[in-house]
Amino acid sequence: MRLRRMNPKESHVYSINGFSVYNDPNRVACFSCFLWTRHRVVLKNIDASVQTNRSALYIPRNYSLCLVYEGLCGEILNLFVVKIFYLLLLFFSGYLVQGQSHDKIKVAILGTFHFGETTDYKGGEVEGLLTPSRQKELDELTDQLAKYYPDKIFVENTPDTQRYWDKVYSDWLRGIKPTNPSSEKNEVFQVGIKLAKKLNNKFGVICVNYMHPEMDGQLRRARHRADSLYYFYSQAVNARTPTYDAFFKHNPIAKRAFDDFMSRYNSWEGLSITQQLIRMNEKESIASLHYINVMAWMDQNTNGVGAELTSKEYYRNARILQNILGKIGPFDKKVLVIIGAGHVKILQDMLESHPFFEVVTGEQLLK
Repeated sequence: MRLRRMNPKESHVYSINGFSVYNDPNRVACFSCFLWTRHRVVLKNIDASVQTNRSALYIPRNYSLCLVYEGLCGEILNLFVVKIFYLLLLFFSGYLVQGQSHDKIKVAILGTFHFGETTDYKGGEVEGLLTPSRQKELDELTDQLAKYYPDKIFVENTPDTQRYWDKVYSDWLRGIKPTNPSSEKNEVFQVGIKLAKKLNNKFGVICVNYMHPEMDGQLRRARHRADSLYYFYSQAVNARTPTYDAFFKHNPIAKRAFDDFMSRYNSWEGLSITQQLIRMNEKESIASLHYINVMAWMDQNTNGVGAELTSKEYYRNARILQNILGKIGPFDKKVLVIIGAGHVKILQDMLESHPFFEVVTGEQLLK
């Protein structure tokens, strides 16, 4: 690398490897290439106090600096490489963010009933799920979802089960069904994994559910002190939580809302699975489930912990969304969340306020 003054009378004009550069005249913009060779490079009598501004190096006048390094092994070259790398990364990441500000990532949320076993107060098991007619309906459902062509498919299982579902997906790619009946009679397999196979999705399904720490021994996986503290808080709230039967007995408004929803749900029995899910994802159904599962606890401040029970539902869904956000990559354009319909309202509300996401409802997805 050669740096020489072009004209002794013009202290602000230099030549670097044949390129003329100018300062303003207080700085010299040093545009240089890193020479990926083992030749010694000496920079003499150029200005010190190197300041950086993204893609250019600005060197003030009236100082001297001598940098000597050998190939790529020199400490100073390494320092410059690291600095330039992060400057370029900052520049281009800013450029990409600005250039893609209008290209929001689409997040489709498909609210489901649970196909098999569930701890829900009233389950939604699909009758004859494994019969040829129901399997044909599921094939039609996954065909419809495939049109959306998500980059990633998120499902309602906790991340600690990821390896298990990866194995189920790997087996299904070879035509092997799950040996565990509860895994086969499950929307994760019947919808998520079957859809992933149709799309030849390399990720299969991604588990993003969150369970409160007192449920199913979750305290064993406490990551920090806050998890342990939350465990004791949650236990104390649960100790004052009534059964659903007792709750509905003392809250006639919630009982009426629940009965109305179940009446609609039972009327869908003769419909195909796709049609049932369309009804489940209608705005009225999503609002009813949100009220019953989340908001109704506050109607009469149930046992003095109404707000606490409601906040626990918001906290759980916030943790689910945190898991989703942690798995969305910079090249994802569309993702699909397959989750119990009682979660949909909170997730939609949070995502709709986010500047980088566009929510696609389950109803829009299936029609």
